[in-house]
Amino acid sequence: MRPPVVIGGVGGSGTRVVATILRATGHHIGVDVNESLDDLTHVLLFTRRDIADVSAPAFERLARAYLAFRAGAPVEQARDAIYRDAVATCDLGDLTWRMERARTALRRRPRPGTVERPWGWKVPDAHITLDRWRAIVPDLRYVHVVRNGLDMAFSANQQQLRRFGDRMIDSAPTDTGPARALRYWCTVQRRASARARAMGAHAYHFVNYDRLCAQPLPELAALLRFLGVRRAWRHLDDLAATIRRPASIGRFRGYDRRQFAPDDVAYVARLGFEVE
Repeated sequence: MRPPVVIGGVGGSGTRVVATILRATGHHIGVDVNESLDDLTHVLLFTRRDIADVSAPAFERLARAYLAFRAGAPVEQARDAIYRDAVATCDLGDLTWRMERARTALRRRPRPGTVERPWGWKVPDAHITLDRWRAIVPDLRYVHVVRNGLDMAFSANQQQLRRFGDRMIDSAPTDTGPARALRYWCTVQRRASARARAMGAHAYHFVNYDRLCAQPLPELAALLRFLGVRRAWRHLDDLAATIRRPASIGRFRGYDRRQFAPDDVAYVARLGFEVE
């Protein structure tokens, strides 16, 4: 199997745009994906509040099952892995959702040889389990998409904060207000910066979504260099033409920013984002 490319970031940060680019450059990003291009088989196995409590052997068993599934494992092996390790243990959603995801995954399971081409997955909370995945797949490459934290604080998409906030920042799981959302964003980006230093530029790449929308060509060129996708260079203009600047960029200016901790706002500014 080729080493996978994994896309993550705080939910709503533009990961779908990056996944669309990968798909356009020939990457296989999953067999059961939603409209946001999240790999729902990966969600079924790993997007769970207790993922940090899963023991190293159990996590590796999940990871090996997922890798085997993506590599086109025999249906019996895939069925055993999906139902034993996902349906029976995953705490995400109700049983109906889990069963439907499992059935869909098995029905659409990859053909053997699929991952001989570039491949990977996009799940925004992939940064949560990145270190554990690296222990199993050391040559994994990761793309972290980051968007202005002040805009993200006012996003309606706070699923990550609800699911992981009490473990990442504090013990107030019912608070999804802008101030706590910004604190979560800052925590994620600090962790991302530390991991980027540890992994190196050959394995960890940042995509600044605001810059991607404002000046797509240089951001796309940097991403393609990271991916090593040479044939896509001749389509650079076509890829750039697909990127649209959403109206939500700069939405923070319509809200009272005095609710934020000054240190959090200062950190957003240090990362190069507008705060005024």
